[in-house]
Amino acid sequence: MLAYIIRRLLFIPLIIFGVTLLAFSMIWSLGPQTLVMSYVTNPRVLQIVPETEERLIEKYGLDDPLPIAYFKWLRNLVKGDWGYSFTTRDFIYNSIIERLPKTLELVLFSIVFIILLGITVGTTAARRYGTVSDDIINAVSVVGWSIPEFIMGLIIFVVVLNVFHWFPKGPVSPESYYIIKSPEWNTYTNSVIIDSILNFKPKVLLDGLINLIEPALTLVVMWGAYVIRMTRASIIEVMHNDYIRTARSKGLKESKVLKKHARRNALIPITTVSGNVLVQLIGGVVVVEALFDRPGIGNMMVTAGRQLDHITVVSCAFVLCIFVVVINIIVDIVYSYFDPRVRLY
Repeated sequence: MLAYIIRRLLFIPLIIFGVTLLAFSMIWSLGPQTLVMSYVTNPRVLQIVPETEERLIEKYGLDDPLPIAYFKWLRNLVKGDWGYSFTTRDFIYNSIIERLPKTLELVLFSIVFIILLGITVGTTAARRYGTVSDDIINAVSVVGWSIPEFIMGLIIFVVVLNVFHWFPKGPVSPESYYIIKSPEWNTYTNSVIIDSILNFKPKVLLDGLINLIEPALTLVVMWGAYVIRMTRASIIEVMHNDYIRTARSKGLKESKVLKKHARRNALIPITTVSGNVLVQLIGGVVVVEALFDRPGIGNMMVTAGRQLDHITVVSCAFVLCIFVVVINIIVDIVYSYFDPRVRLY
């Protein structure tokens, strides 16, 4: 197990190198004349003073060959100099530290309900296999899984706006925003949920949870439907195994057979599925945060992409890539716990 973890950790730099190089190459291929637009606040300046463009290209090395430009960025990254973000008008490292907790609270809040909903409803559907309730759950999960995140987000946004006349925007309401910006507020983690607890501000906590509902619901509906389908299929497959028939022949109740014998073995593939869902959520928040205007790293990445702020985009990809690799390692370890037959070497 230890040797496997060490090998996987050694692969992390190679994976990050590949992902960041790909992202860097795609943006760098736009050319210096296009990239220079992210370094000016008023594009008309380039027309009024033509030499401004040349000075900016030379200053930021926008005409350097791709390998030289990439390894310059990589060298600065290792040195701790992540660069300046013209999107957030702050240093990239500070911007990521400020926005990453807001993304993580959305991801973690969503994954908890995705797993609870998926396993509970999926188990119910498998237990009532072939009945009307199973058909309904199966049909609803197919519809939920078929709708893309940006479409689901728009549907939820429109329904909530028209039915409840509620227009939540960002992580908190204006009232809570003033509390956060007041001198009595202490910032510990940059997470609204955690900091509101540490500051003993229940109003901000409630407000933060309420404003998480729409973006989290967008993710829960889609990925919860996926976990429901996988849980249902896994339990149905397990319930036809010989050891399940043996347990039934001993006179055990069906509920006990399901909980004690079937569910644990059915959770083996569900563990892998849940880990994959968590990885997909990290990518999915990019769309959801932009849609609901949450100031997380996903929204920062989208905004930087629109403004061709290539350094910010690649830095965000670097951070997200680290999370994806670490999550995959954790999933493999948990998988070996649920299935002792699996040995990681």
